[in-house]
Amino acid sequence: MLLIFFFFFSHQIFIMMLF
Repeated sequence: MLLIFFFFFSHQIFIMMLF
């Protein structure tokens, strides 16, 4: 559960870094 949340959070940061 926590791993999925961490993955989702990391994905959001990755998108923010792209733009």
